[in-house]
Amino acid sequence: MKKKAFTIAITIMMLFSACGIPSARNAASKAEVDFSGEWSDEAGGDTVIDMWSDESGLWYGEISKGDGFDRARFWSFSGSAAGNVIKYENMECIRGIYDEEGEVTEEIIYQNGSGSISITDGKMSWQDDIEGAGAGISFIHTGEY
Repeated sequence: MKKKAFTIAITIMMLFSACGIPSARNAASKAEVDFSGEWSDEAGGDTVIDMWSDESGLWYGEISKGDGFDRARFWSFSGSAAGNVIKYENMECIRGIYDEEGEVTEEIIYQNGSGSISITDGKMSWQDDIEGAGAGISFIHTGEY
C-alpha cells in the first residue's frame, strides 16, 4: 500500500511538472528584476524602502519616512511580483510619535491599503493608492538589506 501511494505521488508530481503548473520556484521566477535591498529617495529625501523575499517568492516591504521633528510614518506590505511590478492589497500605515525620552507611541493610520512597487531602468517607484505617499519619488538601490 505504501509503495502504491508513493508511486501515485511521484506520478502527480511529474504531471504537474510536465503541465507547467505553478510551483513555489515558478512563482519566484516571475520577477524580472531584483527588488531586494535598501532603496533610498534619489533626491536625498528621508523616505527609505527595504525589500526582501521568502523562499516561495513572496515579497515583503517596509517603508519609513520622517514626518516632522518628532514623528515618522511606517508602511509594511507583502505581495507577489509579476515582471517588474509587485502589487499589494494589505499595506498597513503606522505613525510613530516620539517623546523627549525617545519612547514611541504608535497610531494606526490605515490597514488594507493597496498599491504597487515597480522598477524601471534601475529605479524604484512606489504607487500608494490610499494617500499617494510615494508620488513623484524615485528610489535608487543603496545597499543590501
